[in-house]
Amino acid sequence: MHKQVVQFKRYKLKKTWNKKIKVIIGRLVLFFIALGVVIWLGTQLYYFCVFHAIRTVTAELGELTESTAAKAVLLISESVVRAPGTGKLLPIVAEGDRVPVGTLVAQLELMADPAGNSGKISIKSPSTGIISYQLDGWESIYDRYSWQRVDPSVIFEKLEGGNKIASGIREDIKQGEPVFKVIDNLANPYLIVQFPQGFKPHIEEKDQLTLAWEKDGTGKGLVVAHHKKGDHHYAVVELKQARPYPTQRNLDLQLMHILGEGIIIPESALVEKEGQTGVYIMAVTGPKYRKVEVAATLNDQAAVQGIVPGVEVITNPRLAEIICNK
Repeated sequence: MHKQVVQFKRYKLKKTWNKKIKVIIGRLVLFFIALGVVIWLGTQLYYFCVFHAIRTVTAELGELTESTAAKAVLLISESVVRAPGTGKLLPIVAEGDRVPVGTLVAQLELMADPAGNSGKISIKSPSTGIISYQLDGWESIYDRYSWQRVDPSVIFEKLEGGNKIASGIREDIKQGEPVFKVIDNLANPYLIVQFPQGFKPHIEEKDQLTLAWEKDGTGKGLVVAHHKKGDHHYAVVELKQARPYPTQRNLDLQLMHILGEGIIIPESALVEKEGQTGVYIMAVTGPKYRKVEVAATLNDQAAVQGIVPGVEVITNPRLAEIICNK
């Protein structure tokens, strides 16, 4: 009898423990299910927030253009005509007119001698070119190729500082003084350009520049040399096109340089992936990676090839990577 009581108690205890274990297991299962649901909802909420934190811009076709003001001095092919006597200059050809060789440019009205006799001497153009009565004294010192022999920055400093001589239409010209100069406008002039202090231009040899000066002066130039000296960068530019042809020595320029063409996007949109540069674009199904080629960068902008205008480019690609790698 005692043995049966003990067995009954053991059976009842075992049944109680089994029941408790089942309850604990059930509660643990419910706990982990609830925990999984919470984690899943939290993850979805996290990706929802990340997705809505993504910022995009519409890709547009354009150019990255660097523009700056600069000072320049002009190196040209020019010949000086001097007065054959003393007297008053009587111009016939206007300043800036182009004439063929042998053209009567001006007359010199000679001073009367003690007997009261006077006369006029004709002064003709020794070559074809543009007539200018404004001389600065550098005509016989520097020519259009001087930058190849002398440091361009030294030439700039001297020419920009001036070397004033008597010039222009005058009534008291002495024999041997310069009367006018003939500028060969068929030979491309060179510009020595000084960029503003501290400004570093993004230029290389053979780069094309668009130039503007004065009110209506425009032209195209080719960079043939550039260097830095002191706080300034200098460039030697061959003036390929000019309208009107500049005759003044010193020019205040506005330079424009196209660094690259393509789709213009913020530089922050670029991302490196597997050794390649690309961007994330926003598609219907979410962010998609696209490889691109970078043509140029300037002022936090980039010109790229590899995507089409109109797509939405993601400007914070790290968030796009989170979504793509989930």
